[in-house]
Amino acid sequence: MEFQEKKGPEPDLYQTDSGPRQGQVTRIKNLRDLEEVPSVWTKVHLLSEKLGAETIGVEQLPEEARNPNQKPYSTFFVWSTANFHYSGFTTGALGPLLFGLGWWDSFLTVIFFNFLADLAPGVISYLGPRLGMRSMIIVRYSFGFYLSKVIVLLNAITCIGWIIINTVAGGGLLYDAADAKMPLVVAIIIILVLSLITSFLGYRAIHLYDKYGWLVLIVLSIIVVGFGGKHFVDVPMAKGDDARLGVLSYGALVFSWGITWVPLAADYSLYMPSKTPKWQTFFWTFSGIYIGSTLAFLVGIAIATLISNPDPFYNFPAVYDDRGIGGLVGAIFEGHGTGVRGFGRFIEVLLALSIMGANIPNIYSFGLSVQAISTWTQKIPRILVTLFGFAVAVTVSCILRNRFVEALENFLNVLSYWCTPFAAVVMTEHFWFRRRIGYNVEDWSRPAGLPTGIAAFVAWACGITAAFMGADQTWLVGPAAKSIGGADIGWELGAAVGTGVYLIARTIDLKITGR
Repeated sequence: MEFQEKKGPEPDLYQTDSGPRQGQVTRIKNLRDLEEVPSVWTKVHLLSEKLGAETIGVEQLPEEARNPNQKPYSTFFVWSTANFHYSGFTTGALGPLLFGLGWWDSFLTVIFFNFLADLAPGVISYLGPRLGMRSMIIVRYSFGFYLSKVIVLLNAITCIGWIIINTVAGGGLLYDAADAKMPLVVAIIIILVLSLITSFLGYRAIHLYDKYGWLVLIVLSIIVVGFGGKHFVDVPMAKGDDARLGVLSYGALVFSWGITWVPLAADYSLYMPSKTPKWQTFFWTFSGIYIGSTLAFLVGIAIATLISNPDPFYNFPAVYDDRGIGGLVGAIFEGHGTGVRGFGRFIEVLLALSIMGANIPNIYSFGLSVQAISTWTQKIPRILVTLFGFAVAVTVSCILRNRFVEALENFLNVLSYWCTPFAAVVMTEHFWFRRRIGYNVEDWSRPAGLPTGIAAFVAWACGITAAFMGADQTWLVGPAAKSIGGADIGWELGAAVGTGVYLIARTIDLKITGR
């Protein structure tokens, strides 16, 4: 793969206190000319710097601005913490709760579908340091300068959607920990505020938090499984058509979890030196996503088996109906005395706060996505963008707080319908076309040097159409899904059609435009 090097940054764009010290940019003349930015925004930028917040935006990052001390294995901590949290428990639990699967078929579905989904984020992750670009800038090398804005906008919406889903999940657990005495709205706001504060500090703060967050979750998971082990039930595998349809539909949910990291993956490896071995960045990113999410899903599956426990003392089905999955977590600490139950509430609080590990990268990348929409939005201080996203997340989270399982299922499936064809286009561009023509990093902001994006957009639209034909939702059952009895095969069709159409359309596009 040929990567063309950028000759150097504009002379006044990056400044350091005394040259490039430890690869860290300590001062930025933000966004070309500060005098073009409204004075109030300039003051916000300067205030953000004083508070230690990251102010580097979506511009291409030159080599002297990198951190030579950042190692590839640091991405493992970022991605394991971003995937190993309570929201992963709730997603894993949908295998038995929603699709009627048992322990072993749920387990095998997670192992296989999650592996496939996490490959693409690993690829995008190593492109971050190689090109010095955020994920939503790399997209321009397939979707072009203008049409890529559609993807950027969708990704911003997706980030907010994940924040909402994660926060409602954590809020439900805090609600149970408080024995329903804390309003669910208050629990939701607590989690969002803590996530906002940490994400505001930027890239370095995220890496610092994630370095230790996954260790705490391992301890918490061991405690939950330890107390719940005697209550877990070996639910038998589904049989016949129920097994086939359940595995495909549950697999679609699992797949959508991993594939939606593609639009964010390069944001967290960006500061590594460009010569960092690709395989190392890929390996550690893939391992972090795969191991973190798989462990979370499996704990969730185990918790979901509690509803099949016939013990009348615990009455797990009634607990689930009353307080949801969070109620099941709390119920496993019952029957051991008030001391153990109090300890269980403490564990529930920590598990609820683990949602921060997923919210932080989504809040951070939401700000970057908004900046990548246009040159005008690029001038808006990221702290203001983040606060806007926070306000939206609070509002929608409070609206959806009592419809969590339904919202989670619909949200994950819709993500896979648009994100899988998108990932197929980007992967095809990288492995097939860029292998021959390379990347000219100087073109990142020059429309004339980038593809028109028409081929990518057409392939993506065809992929989305195919995905909806394979959809199996309460609001839509596509003809392809209906033909096999009602299983969701949207992501498979979207990937296949998106790849096939793009190979043809991009070949024609290259012959006509030469770029």
